[in-house]
Order: sequence, then structure tokens, then C-alpha cells
Amino acid sequence: MRIEKIFRRFAAALVCLALVLGGFGPVRAGDDLVLPNDLLERLRTDIDWDLELGDGPKPLGSHYLVDLGPDRLLIVLQIPNYLGAIPNMARPLVVDLKKKSFSLGQELYGAINLFGRGPDGRLWVSTQSQIEATYPSLYSTMDGAVWTEETLPAWPEGGTPFLMLEAFCPLANELWVDLREMAGDPVDRRATFKRNSGGQWKEALEKGKPAPLPTCVLNDQTAGVWTRTLSKDKRSALVTNGRQTVVLPADLRK
Repeated sequence: MRIEKIFRRFAAALVCLALVLGGFGPVRAGDDLVLPNDLLERLRTDIDWDLELGDGPKPLGSHYLVDLGPDRLLIVLQIPNYLGAIPNMARPLVVDLKKKSFSLGQELYGAINLFGRGPDGRLWVSTQSQIEATYPSLYSTMDGAVWTEETLPAWPEGGTPFLMLEAFCPLANELWVDLREMAGDPVDRRATFKRNSGGQWKEALEKGKPAPLPTCVLNDQTAGVWTRTLSKDKRSALVTNGRQTVVLPADLRK
């Protein structure tokens, strides 16, 4: 009996030593940050259920990740709000890992087209509305919480219901955009515009043709160490940095 007691004490001491040397160990499932039900219901209200076609999937896109620095993560969600299935809206979701809180931002209308951090240091997102016609919108932010919708130039000789933002270049005091008309005569007509520091747009021409955009790299490698996977049952999206995991629904079906 005495030998058994000595052995148990020795084993307990080894466990304590392992805990001390190993720190607090990995984050357990109880430390996961799960999207609250009230925010989930707010996302569901973005879907026009009256236009729902069938009872098919309502996938919630959560692929666009931005590491905002210590203890903050931005996930730009894609909402299947058109016909209950097609993404035609984005919603920024800021996660405060230290406070374990979620903040759902304003609607960004349209499906995400271009995404990344520009040379001006801001995060930029361009979207394309897909309802009946298509037209672009352009948004920017510094902190992921407050977004600005940039006013785009008017298309030459009147508007068109089929307009695509092909590329843009945000510089310190200028913003360049490359627009393409997807219908009309001639088809695929393009135009380049430059906005100066005063906010005025002007069509940029070179020898009577659309001027090329300045060399401009939109850095889409914004996730840092964060990665996204699906749970085994494919009902949840798991966004993790290896120590903490944000759990989101993979689908908005009720």
C-alpha cells in the first residue's frame, strides 16, 4: 500500500510538472467564439424569404478574412439574399477576441468582386449587384468597422444597366478605376477614370483611348495566420489562428 501511495504521488507530480512546463496548453472547445443567436437572426433577415426558390442551401460565405492586429479579426460575410440562394450582399463582421464580442457592420450591396488592401493602407472591396442588371459599388475602410462607399464616375454618354468594375488603383491622392460596359454598342466598351484629391472624376485618355491604370497591387493576402475550414458535418465554418476559433454557421437555413 505504501509503495502504491508513493507511486500515485509521483504520477501526480509528473502531471503538475507537465502543466507548468507546457503552459496552459491549447485552447479548449469551451474557448471557441460562437456567433450569437441574435446576430444570426439579423443575418437571416437580410434574405428575402418571399422570393425563396425551394428549400435549398442558403450558404453563408465567410472566406474573406482580415487580420486587424492584436485580438481583432474581420470576416466579410457574403449573404445569399437574392432568391434566397445567390449572394448579393456582404456584411463586415468584426470579432474582438479579447472581449469575445462580435460587431456586425453595414450592408455592402452586391457580390464581392475585388478584395484586398491597397498601397494607400486602406482595405478595399468592390461588389457587383446581380439583380436583373449589374452595376458596381466600391467600399473602403481603415479599421474594418467604419466603411465608406466611394462615388463612382458617371458612364460617358449616359448610364448603362450593365457595367463592370474591372480594376481600380487607390493611391495616396488619387483613385483610378477601369470600367467596362457589358452591353450596348459597341459591346465591351471600356473607359478609365481618375479622381483627384478634390474628389472630381475625369476620364483618362491616352491617344484617344482609355489610359492604362498606374502600376498598382491590391494585396489580397490579408488573413495572416487565420484559416477557414468546415466542420465534419459541414454545418459550421471554423475560422482559426491555431489558438482561438471563431464558429460561424455555414448555412442560414432555419
